[in-house]
Amino acid sequence: MIPLSKPDINGEDVKVVVEVLKSGRLSMGPYTEKFEKAVSEYVNAKYGVAVSSGTAGLHLVLKAMGVERGDYMIVPSFTFVASANVALYEGAIPLFVDVEEETLNASKDSLEDLLIRIKKGKVKILNEVVDPSRVKYFMGVDIFGHPLDWDEILEVTNEWRLEVLEDSCEALGAEYKGKRVGKFGVAGVFAFYPNKQITTGEGGVVITDDERIAKLVRSMRNQGRGEENEWLLHVRLGYNYRIDEMSAALGYSQMLRIDEILKKEEGGGKLQRTAKGLRMGQNSFRQRVRYEDELVRLRNQVIRRCEQGQGDEIHGGKRSTGEKLFSASASATFLQRNLRLW
Repeated sequence: MIPLSKPDINGEDVKVVVEVLKSGRLSMGPYTEKFEKAVSEYVNAKYGVAVSSGTAGLHLVLKAMGVERGDYMIVPSFTFVASANVALYEGAIPLFVDVEEETLNASKDSLEDLLIRIKKGKVKILNEVVDPSRVKYFMGVDIFGHPLDWDEILEVTNEWRLEVLEDSCEALGAEYKGKRVGKFGVAGVFAFYPNKQITTGEGGVVITDDERIAKLVRSMRNQGRGEENEWLLHVRLGYNYRIDEMSAALGYSQMLRIDEILKKEEGGGKLQRTAKGLRMGQNSFRQRVRYEDELVRLRNQVIRRCEQGQGDEIHGGKRSTGEKLFSASASATFLQRNLRLW
């Protein structure tokens, strides 16, 4: 396997995890609160709620926003599957919008075109015309840590009265025009799988300035318990989406040196172009992306081996055509020419 990234773990990280293990309090302890505060303060958000994964966070936020069965959520056609799955969890339907060729983020023009076609009754799902009144949400994904052009996207979503949820799972530390991502929608979600900027092993944090959203997410992550957190008092449907205390401790320790970690990654990890020339490091946005120093060289190596018929031997090295899903789209073009990066 050719790794695309690796976690930056030091002695202090190990020390705090061992400390938690020795304490005997392995869930919902003080490090969970410390981790939530560290992330929320870092992005200048009022509230942070730690959860078991980025996917769990996206699901909880969408549910807190009031999604109902039969609603539609617009999602970029190039993203990790969780961005769309969270709508399906609640019986809602993802509508895919094409992305920009250079950034792989949702395209303003494609979003406007999709909404106009929906309004004219020209978009069907399973032979049923999409009801414009049920198109309620937009999942904005800062793909590979590259921020959306939020000014343009919000211009469209505001005009069409779409509620915005920001999937910043890959983008902790990225900025758009001086503002850290995660703050451009009703709520944002960061994820901390080992390939992210910092890691908790598994885990995520929801950040928001909306007190109602924060309270609902906090309750639903903990089996629907109320604000008093009484163990046998469940006030709503909830889930076991809690983060464990060891993961929270690791996340808190990593956040204490977040700038140091990002500086290391920025020095050699900012992807400027793929092997096929797709530019990812546009200077219009200040961004930080999680890639190791040798990523571009390794990608070239993988592509050469694939072209020599050795792709099946390489984890993640198979080409993806995507032709049947996204014919003639920017997503299809990228999938045809590049390798999976997740």
